[in-house]
Amino acid sequence: MARYGFRGAVPETKILTLYALSCLTVPVTTDRLADIITIDEGVDYFNYCQALSEMVESAHVLTNEEKGQTYYSISPRGYEVSELMDKQLPFTLKTAVRQGAQMFERNVERDAFISTEAFSRGGVPSVCCVLTDGADPVLHIELMAPDRPTCGLIAKNFRKNADTIYEKILEILICE
Repeated sequence: MARYGFRGAVPETKILTLYALSCLTVPVTTDRLADIITIDEGVDYFNYCQALSEMVESAHVLTNEEKGQTYYSISPRGYEVSELMDKQLPFTLKTAVRQGAQMFERNVERDAFISTEAFSRGGVPSVCCVLTDGADPVLHIELMAPDRPTCGLIAKNFRKNADTIYEKILEILICE
């Protein structure tokens, strides 16, 4: 893990968390936000959890429940504080957080084009994997599997490699 000179006490962690949230245009889960800000050895996960909880209580951070998952976003009040305080963060740390936020958002956009679903057809475990162009399916595959864990593995690997799988299938199908 890199070292950017971050001290990691709760007040500094609040500033870092608000900065990260201000870089995002979509709500984020606790774990994903932690992935973005725990890039410095000085960031303590427990201080992060405490800072996030306190900022929710103080209305600097907003929460939204969706499908049993809590998502966080910065409030207008939190954004004002972030703009005032982010100068206290080292430039290299801010750059790394901004890059982490951009990577997260690219992954969110990519995931919107991919769907997987495990199901049972006649008692046989199966999985459906779909890659879309945003509106229409570009690739739709249904596979039978020996068991449910294998369905989960297929779904996970499809999500991770959907574009490569699509390219390989096309390559195989159109080669002479």
